[in-house]
Formats: sequence, C-alpha cells, structure tokens
Amino acid sequence: MAIRAVVGYLREVLLQYYKRLTGGSVLLISSGIIERFVTKSVSWQLYTWLLMACFVSALIQHGVTQHKRLTPRLAIRKLVHSEWPFKDFGKTGRGYHFSVENLSEAESIEQVNANILAVEPALEYFTPPVPMKVRNKDYVETTLSLNPLSSKQIDLLTGPSADSRSQREMYIIHVVKDFLRPVPIRRYRITVQVDAKNIRPATATFEAWVDENDGLKCVLL
Repeated sequence: MAIRAVVGYLREVLLQYYKRLTGGSVLLISSGIIERFVTKSVSWQLYTWLLMACFVSALIQHGVTQHKRLTPRLAIRKLVHSEWPFKDFGKTGRGYHFSVENLSEAESIEQVNANILAVEPALEYFTPPVPMKVRNKDYVETTLSLNPLSSKQIDLLTGPSADSRSQREMYIIHVVKDFLRPVPIRRYRITVQVDAKNIRPATATFEAWVDENDGLKCVLL
C-alpha cells in the first residue's frame, strides 16, 4: 500500500513536471525570449537550473493540491426543506435544515458543534451563541462526527406550509428549551457557525420569512 501511494505521488508530480515542460513554463519561455533579444545562447548550466526549478514548482503545486484535498475542512451547504404528513402526525408544517460537510478525503472530524451566533432582528429572550439540534436526534445531542467526504444535517427552522392544516407558528430550532418558543412572524437573518477542535470554523447566514400564500421560506445568503 505504501509503495503504491509513493508511485501514485511520483506519477502526479511527473505529470505536473511534463505539463510545465510541454505547456510553456514561464521560466523556459523567459529564457527563450532572452536568447532571442540578446542573440546569445543561454548556458546549459542555466537550463539545468531552470529544469530543476520546474521540477520543484511541480512538487510544490502537487503538495498544495494534496494538502487541500486531505486537510479536514468544514463547509455549510445544501439548505433543503421538508414537510411532515398530516396523516402520520395529526399536524403538518415545513422545516428547513442544512448540511455540514467534511471536505477532507482522508481524515474524520470529531466533536463538531453548530451554534446560532446571531439573529436579526434580535429577540429579547434569546442570547447567542445557542447550540443547534442535529437532525433526527434528541434535543440533548449537540455534537456529531463526520467521516471523510461525509455530511450530516442540522435543523434550522420550522413554520407553516401552504397546507391549511399546518402549524401557524414559526420556530428557530435549537436545544435550549427556555428559548425554544414561537418567534414573531417577520423576516429574519440567522447567522450560524460550525466548528471543531483545531478546525477552522465555517459560518453562514440564512434569511427566513413567511410567505402569505406559500408558508415558510428560507435561503442561504
């Protein structure tokens, strides 16, 4: 496995090196221009250094690419909504949730937390930061783990749908029961942050409102 990984790495580096030689490296093009205008050939020693510089450049670029692919990184994406059937629950409504993704191809991320950082306009009884709820989990669960290239969902809002039997209240979802109450129907901007130990946080802002005809709406800004 280790030998295969080394061979794959060298193959990628050599491919980048080949592209620089055949695709017109800035260094090689510059040397050609110098030869053209000074009517003097560039020494073989200089060409050797230029070739070495191209190889080192290929190593650096490939290293940066691999670092970006493998380093654990969090992202907030895919805001979606769902509605629960009246026949199954005796009530209905619309909920919005977003995905938290681990962009690394190699490393897992443990103890991921999502928090509401701000709500505008502010709510008198609501003091951020407030932990958010993991979708389809109990309200006491606020942390999650993410495998490489995996995602999990965080509940954001619930509110009315277009169904006449729908709930009328609008809720911003979190796990602090003292703050978990209907919010006044108006347009809100909700800023959330997802973080984990030694990982750069991901932040996003959502705008939510209730349409008179179609119920709860939300967009990722």
